[in-house]
Amino acid sequence: MPGKRRNKARELWRNMHMSFGLVVGLLLVLTRLTGSLLVSYIEIGE
Repeated sequence: MPGKRRNKARELWRNMHMSFGLVVGLLLVLTRLTGSLLVSYIEIGE
């Protein structure tokens, strides 16, 4: 049954990869949003 085990490992790796990509994407979006908000807030303050 080595084929099944390999398939399971591949599925696990794919799930980890997908969730990691989602987390990184969300962090990028959040940093861009907060960065633009900070810039506009600073410009309004001046």
